[in-house]
Amino acid sequence: KVFNLGAGTSFKTFDIAEMLQKRCELVHGFKPDIVVKSIDTSGPSLNYRIAALEKHGIMIDPDLTLEIDKLLRFCAYQFGTH
Repeated sequence: KVFNLGAGTSFKTFDIAEMLQKRCELVHGFKPDIVVKSIDTSGPSLNYRIAALEKHGIMIDPDLTLEIDKLLRFCAYQFGTH
């Protein structure tokens, strides 16, 4: 079987950028700028079902904080800002 992994929640790109910005400030002590021409919030949210994952006992935590922190630490290590 093939599954699309997810926690049943979708995020807009700008929302992810804001999460990264906030976590970067807490983890690394600086707040990077988010530069955009405009923010379009008119689009629909993606709503997808995760019943197939749950049926197989696969539960994914929708809190991205830990994964974002790990990504920021990885980038700091790889690009020498640690």
